[in-house]
Amino acid sequence: WEPEGFIVRLIAACTVLGLWSFAISRLLIFSVCVAVLVGAFGFELLVGRARNRRREIAKMWPEVLDSLASAEVAGIGLVEAFAELAEHAPASLQAHFVRANAKLIAGFGFDRVMGELKTEVGEVHADRLIELVRMVHEIGSTGYHSLLREQSRSLRADLALSAEIETKQSWVLGTAKLALAAPWLIVALLSSRSENAAVYSSSGGSAILLGGLLLSAFAYWLIHRLGSLPQSSRVLR
Repeated sequence: WEPEGFIVRLIAACTVLGLWSFAISRLLIFSVCVAVLVGAFGFELLVGRARNRRREIAKMWPEVLDSLASAEVAGIGLVEAFAELAEHAPASLQAHFVRANAKLIAGFGFDRVMGELKTEVGEVHADRLIELVRMVHEIGSTGYHSLLREQSRSLRADLALSAEIETKQSWVLGTAKLALAAPWLIVALLSSRSENAAVYSSSGGSAILLGGLLLSAFAYWLIHRLGSLPQSSRVLR
């Protein structure tokens, strides 16, 4: 799922399926429509993958916060606490803490390592935690434990609310996208008959297909524009 490799595979899939549809229907404009629709499907996969990754990472941060809070209760310093995270952090986050701990061991400054960790993770909850840790490292740990517990509690409540909203929203968006794809499935079935293919190959039929493609693209953009949930801004990035 590297972005470059995915884009190459997506372009190849669009080309192959577009040529395959042309070989069956002998309709150039319909083949272009098929290639565009395959590209839109690939974009949906990529967006869904990124959304799932953000959701899974967000779910793991409360565990990280609880681990740091437990280390604070046990009297373990910040550097040692990050060494513990390098061994016991959730799997998807562990590699980040392993690299951060290696830099701390190598003698890099704590503030610099935290800044690089924040850039590497690129997530709003990581921003909040790292800025809190930076503040504690500079001015002391007064109230640090209660702040970690409060941040963990608040994060769990936000995640539960977001999951409920996303579940309801996914039904609406899924229905809208299915309604958008249905006419093209009908066109694909109709174009399999030679008499219908002859109609679509005319100038009027091609204009209808092209107009439908443009309207579908606008509707697809509108679905994402109106159906997207607001994301928390990384004000501490």
